[in-house]
Amino acid sequence: MRWQSIFPALIIVLLGTFVGLSIVMAQTTTKDTNKPADGAKDAPSKDTPAKDGTKDGTKDGAKDGVKKDATKDGAKEEWLTDEGMEKLMEGIQEEWDKLKAAQRTKVSKDASDAADKLAELAPKMLKFHKADVRDAEDYKDWAADLEKQAKEYSKVAKKSSWDDAAKCKDKIGSSCGGCHKKYRPKED
Repeated sequence: MRWQSIFPALIIVLLGTFVGLSIVMAQTTTKDTNKPADGAKDAPSKDTPAKDGTKDGTKDGAKDGVKKDATKDGAKEEWLTDEGMEKLMEGIQEEWDKLKAAQRTKVSKDASDAADKLAELAPKMLKFHKADVRDAEDYKDWAADLEKQAKEYSKVAKKSSWDDAAKCKDKIGSSCGGCHKKYRPKED
């Protein structure tokens, strides 16, 4: 009999919770894109310079990890910032992990798809904003070798030639490892 006296109070608490959650959800789905819904500081307007002196508040004026410099003919050359390079490397690591998993399970389509994506991402390494790195011959060679071996891996994986795929996978790993040994930023 005791539950009969608690039941109405429980219903009221539950309704209050749902109403409260609905209000919070409505507040977080704002249509004004210049005002973050998560309580963060308002984004700077497009016409107001950010505190760091850039127009959009991004490091070095870069947006989405891409920095643009004017070339001699006035066209804009796009370079990957440190953050952009980090995102690229995360994408490469993700595809590398997919390739290794597909190799273990011998799933040709997944393996070749991951290799194709690696081959597509490899040349983007040459868009790194640090010229001393992107212009270094060994760096260019490792990027080209990654692309070449990923394309080769894709071909042999499509044929389910797993012994040849394993050789290509080892070569991809060597290219990545050699480059990382020299150029990967040291973590503290």
